[in-house]
Amino acid sequence: MKEQVTPDTDEDIRTRIIIANANPAFRNDMRQIIELLHPEAEVIVIAPPPEQTAGPEAALERLSGRQRDVLELLVEGHTNKTIARRLSISPSTVRVHVSALLRALGVRTRTAAAAFAMARKFQPRRAAVRTYP
Repeated sequence: MKEQVTPDTDEDIRTRIIIANANPAFRNDMRQIIELLHPEAEVIVIAPPPEQTAGPEAALERLSGRQRDVLELLVEGHTNKTIARRLSISPSTVRVHVSALLRALGVRTRTAAAAFAMARKFQPRRAAVRTYP
């Protein structure tokens, strides 16, 4: 008869959870959530490829043109509504761009994104931002 493994035996049943290629901004949060939900689990983090960790300046370079436009207006302190008007897009589209650029920069807030850009002497694409009366 096959022996059944139970918590009472000498063998330990473990769960392994692997976090692979996670955005660095969310990696620690993911680990903490997993550890809260499954304290017995072994959490293994696999780092993303080098091109995703090339450094802060590379993060700014990877932004799309529209994300750069939105970031420029964030640095100036504009709201989503104002950004939408300035770029002739909807406020919900601005929210999508803001979320994407926060992920790309590895920050959690608009203020952190603006500080990140300012600390790295972010150069906006001035021609792309249109101002309407």
